[in-house]
Amino acid sequence: MNKKLLALAVASALASPLAAQAQTANVTMYGTFRLALESVDLKDVGRSNKIDSWSSRWGIRGVESLGGGLNGIFQLETGVNLDTPGNTQVVESTAVGTNASSRYGFINIREAWAGLNGPFGTIKMGAGLTPYDDVFGMDHLLLSNGIENMNNLGGGVNPVISSGNQFAAYGSLVGGSNATATLNNPALVGNACNNSTAFDARYGSSIRYDTPNFAGLYIATQFAFLGENATGFKCKGWDTAAVYNNGPIEAGLAYARHIDFQFYDGNAWRGHFGYNFGVAKVLGAYERIHLDGNNGTSGKATTKYWVVGVQAPIGPGVISAQYGKRDKGAIVGAPAVSATNPLANNPTGVTEVAQGGGKQYSVSYKHGFSKRTYVYTWAAQIKADAQAVVIDSRAPLGGKVTGYGFGIQHNF
Repeated sequence: MNKKLLALAVASALASPLAAQAQTANVTMYGTFRLALESVDLKDVGRSNKIDSWSSRWGIRGVESLGGGLNGIFQLETGVNLDTPGNTQVVESTAVGTNASSRYGFINIREAWAGLNGPFGTIKMGAGLTPYDDVFGMDHLLLSNGIENMNNLGGGVNPVISSGNQFAAYGSLVGGSNATATLNNPALVGNACNNSTAFDARYGSSIRYDTPNFAGLYIATQFAFLGENATGFKCKGWDTAAVYNNGPIEAGLAYARHIDFQFYDGNAWRGHFGYNFGVAKVLGAYERIHLDGNNGTSGKATTKYWVVGVQAPIGPGVISAQYGKRDKGAIVGAPAVSATNPLANNPTGVTEVAQGGGKQYSVSYKHGFSKRTYVYTWAAQIKADAQAVVIDSRAPLGGKVTGYGFGIQHNF
């Protein structure tokens, strides 16, 4: 008995300093695990069924008081694939000029910051989502995966209408333009920039400043050195947004620039407004994206997008419905469609696709069993215009995709 008491006393003595240290550092682990069964039918191509991890992630964040209202802060958030067994290695394929290359890593970083905050606001350096995404995310009524999410038509202008083709995790290029990176040689120096036309994206190699919150209003700006290589292009990203959320009113206005990309310079405006009437919340957004050829390329393109939606509480759950429309598409550099598609005749540069947009309908329901555990179900449809394809570049022009699914989400 005495031995048991002695062991307990030793364990308590060792644990106490560690607990006190963690409390002083104020480090928090957090995350969300999401899994959904999806069934998607691509007209004239076929149906596919799968379990999707739906942007599951875990991370740590921390704050240390430095005195005088000043704090040191940090955050590291990684994506996890709950639906795929195996190790943590990830391989990111990237287009470098006209050559394909790969970058190898061992964790999928979503957010990685270190910085300071205080009465002046917050300043941080690292990688993560942009102020433009702060406004873009205000229209994600369910989650940001599946064909129901608003990434499919908004945030990018390529004629392939699919969230997988509209989202890019920007960062400094490391893949060589005439070689393929390997595990033994992952840092080949490149001389080209990422040319995705997605504006809903993460920036690497960036610095961000957020003002203090003034009665629901804050302003944020973020600048990124996306491709500052010793030779070649000097692509950069610069986003700024003002967001207001107080009482029944929410509003946001964002402006983003893609500067000196390999084939284009671009800018995007996005505005959002919502009002909560209590029995229901109505909202909408408008987006305009413009691209100009540069660095010896030619052409220009302008696309417009709008979305309207409504949310209504039903007991412990929420039902949502949205409709979105994009008027045109655009091709930048090498086309994002197959060689058998007429759009593949696009010359290097920027080409506006008059019938490269589409329409999107979605409805979803999210039921909360607690503040941390939810189940949800959704159904959606995307109809492509005459010169656009949906989900898969092998699909016929003017195609249609219909899908539904249900899932579970747990936050911690």
